Formats: sequence, C-alpha cells, structure tokens
Amino acid sequence: MASCPSDSPHIISFYSNVLGPDLLDPKQFRDTVTGWVIAVDLEQLTILAKAVQTPGSEVWDAMTPKREGSDVEFQAEARIKRGASVSRKVGLRADQLGLPMSPREVAQQRTLQKNWDQALHKLKWEAGSKDWRIRKGGEFATDERGRRAKEWARQMQALGIPLAAGPSGTTNAMMNVAVVFRADLHDARLACIGFLPGYRRHSLVEILAAAEPFGPTYDKSRRMYRNIKPLDEAELRSYGDGKFPDEAKAPGKGSAE
Repeated sequence: MASCPSDSPHIISFYSNVLGPDLLDPKQFRDTVTGWVIAVDLEQLTILAKAVQTPGSEVWDAMTPKREGSDVEFQAEARIKRGASVSRKVGLRADQLGLPMSPREVAQQRTLQKNWDQALHKLKWEAGSKDWRIRKGGEFATDERGRRAKEWARQMQALGIPLAAGPSGTTNAMMNVAVVFRADLHDARLACIGFLPGYRRHSLVEILAAAEPFGPTYDKSRRMYRNIKPLDEAELRSYGDGKFPDEAKAPGKGSAE
C-alpha cells in the first residue's frame, strides 16, 4: 500500500486487516477493541464481529458488506483482466495526475529507482484501469448479475461516461468505514473522488454508483458532474477548463482511455 497516493487505503487496511482479526476473537473484541474504539458505532462493530466469525467468511468481505442492490454486486461481471502483455504502469508523472507527493511517497518511489525525481520521472504506480477493462458483448455472463453489468455498461457508454474498472469496491469499503466511524457520508464519498480517479483506479461514475446505497445520490446522466455534495455547482465549475462534460458533445463511447 506504500505506493498509494492517499491515506485512504491505509484506513482500509487498518479496518479489515487489523480491526477485522481482532473481531475474530470475542475476548479480544470485548477487552481490547471496545476499550480503545470510543467514537464508533459499537452496535455495528458487534454485527461485524459476528460476521467475521462465520465459518468460511473472508475478513474483507465480512468487514465491507455490499448493500442489497448495490452496483458493486456485479463488479466481477462488469470487468475483465487485461492481457499479460499490457503494461499496468500508470505511465505519468505526479504533476500530470495533479497529485502532490509527500516526502514518504517520494522515498518509497526511490526504493524502486534511486535517482527518482517527481519532476522528471514517471510514477512506479500500477493503475486499476490498466489492470482491468470493461467487458464487451459476449464477454458478459448471461446470469442475472451479468445482465445487470451489461446494461449498466451499455447505459454509461451510451452517455459517453468514462469507465475504468467497474463499480468501485474500494469506495464500497470506504463507505462502510465511514458508517462505522460515523463520518459524514458525502465527505467520505468526496475523499474517494479525491484519489481514485487521479490514481487511475476508477472513473467518477464508478465511485458515485458504489456510494449511492449508503445515501449520497447522484444524477445518472451527463449532468452528474454538476451535483457532487458537499461541493456546489459554482465550485465544481471552477475546476478544469470551466465547462462541464454535458456542455460538450458526448463522445460515441464511454472509456477510461
């Protein structure tokens, strides 16, 4: 996780990899977790504690459940791995992504290339949109989830909305974290928007779709870029070239590339 451009993945790791195993042990949960976690929803943590103790459960899945009807349910059916010959590298410098680098992140890059300079060299990160792509035509399964995935992809591509790696499982995880830690859900969604697209992990709609079952709604049209709470339309317009995508002619096909 050291190569990630945000602290959010570290929160996920803590939540599922550290807190999760603690929940596996009822005594540990009672004596340790409830002793230091004071700002969270302990009732929800208790539910999670029971879930991760279910025989055969994966801690990650138990800690980050998908809400019924969530588009994340068909993430696997929406995407497919790219071929082995395709580079997974993001292929851009930090300034091209608009991501400031912390001293720790620079140091991590230099463990991979001693003379690495953020002004000169491309990042050593791997991008989700380079690892995955949206399925096409006959690649979709014919079961219920496959049909949902195919229709979702068709609708987004008809609108010319960029797609990358399918509905965001990372966003689903972060929204679960926000619920347990009683964070503002629109702020939590905005945090995901702040790092996942820049890191080329997911496109905007993939984040909005994953966050919606937790409460934050979105406009399922090309106007979705105008309504991203807690930011108002005027502030959103100030980013980029001052125009929203719906003010330009829609391209023929939605893509992250």
